[in-house]
Amino acid sequence: MGPMTPPLRRNARFQFLWAGAACTTLGTEINRVALPLTLLALTGSAARAGLVAATLTAAMLLAQMPAGIWVDRHDRRRILLIAQAVQVLNALVLLAGLLAGCAGLAGFLVFAAVDGLCQAFLGPARQVSIRAVVPTSQLRGAFAQEEARSHAGRVAGPAIGGVLSGVGLLAPYLVMAVSVAAAWVFAVLAKVPRRPEEGEGADGEGTPAASKEPETSEADEVSSPRPGMLAEARDALQWLLARRGLREMTLVLMAMNLCGGAVTLSLIVHIRALGGTATLTGFVLTGIGIGGLLGALASGWLTGKVAVGRLAVGVPAVLGLCLILAALPWEPWWPFFPILAFSLVTPALNVAAGAVISELVPAGMLGRIGALLGVASMALSPLGPLIGGLLAGRFGGGWALVVAGAGFLLTALAGALSPILRRFTASP
Repeated sequence: MGPMTPPLRRNARFQFLWAGAACTTLGTEINRVALPLTLLALTGSAARAGLVAATLTAAMLLAQMPAGIWVDRHDRRRILLIAQAVQVLNALVLLAGLLAGCAGLAGFLVFAAVDGLCQAFLGPARQVSIRAVVPTSQLRGAFAQEEARSHAGRVAGPAIGGVLSGVGLLAPYLVMAVSVAAAWVFAVLAKVPRRPEEGEGADGEGTPAASKEPETSEADEVSSPRPGMLAEARDALQWLLARRGLREMTLVLMAMNLCGGAVTLSLIVHIRALGGTATLTGFVLTGIGIGGLLGALASGWLTGKVAVGRLAVGVPAVLGLCLILAALPWEPWWPFFPILAFSLVTPALNVAAGAVISELVPAGMLGRIGALLGVASMALSPLGPLIGGLLAGRFGGGWALVVAGAGFLLTALAGALSPILRRFTASP
């Protein structure tokens, strides 16, 4: 009988990796609130704010597939550290531009593009690193903790971003720079395995020495060159298309990301139109994090009771109804409650999807498949903030929320009509 696996809370490498991701999430969430508020204050244009948000998403989307292949091929620890170091420098450059008074729309667009590029590499690098340091039996627990981290950042980030935006123009960006710098330090402490090993199993540990294949010599590498990036991307696409249920779930996620991309900016414009201050806006947006954090705590139980395919149908239906309720023109604090309910149900689908990917995807393809799923599910998401900004600017934030809610409801209806998706249980 082998030694017992220690509990996840005692896995130092995972916990440092998690802490670094938490700091990155905090900075991202501060940025998510501060950027629209800053651009609205400087330009008064919701469309320009939407353009900056769309630029960030588009940069992340365009770089995601190459980033996933790069993570599969190269040193994941180095990729993690370099991407986070560039995030720190990018935040400092924007802060310097604001100090000098020369950070116009072009400066914000460059910042958004670079930050999106960094996020494209950080996502697959963290996912591969989690697979490397967490045993298979603890993957669902690890992704549940990841989901809790994400929503905890959404509790603190919007509130901090709203308060700091009320304090001064520079304050949110200074705190954001400190946060992403702390993330780099935690990534160093995590000491994730440097490169994906061919003998690495799903438990994140190498195959025992007696069963490992002989190391490949340089001559063998010359005679058997590695496939090109396009060939590896094609292999990943063929794998995904052959996986019934997962491909249908990807289409649902694509539609959800399109609709979800319009929510934050539309909500900010709606609250401002109702007379809400920057601080109140940040408070309302914390509903996303509070609900998500509570939902993450229950996600392990819920994903054990409800199949992932049924979650992919039920979750967008609930989201659509919540957004329509949030659009009601009542008090400026009212959207807090439907937004909290909105985020209660999303963690279960996120946890289930993350665990499914880690369980089903071969270790040597995890970076590529994860990136491909990210690209596929986010293919339409750059349009979300752009459409949301245009609708909010022309018709008001409330109507933009109604349109997004209707999109979620149509997504749920399409999913319900697919018997493959309804029966999808992630069985290998």
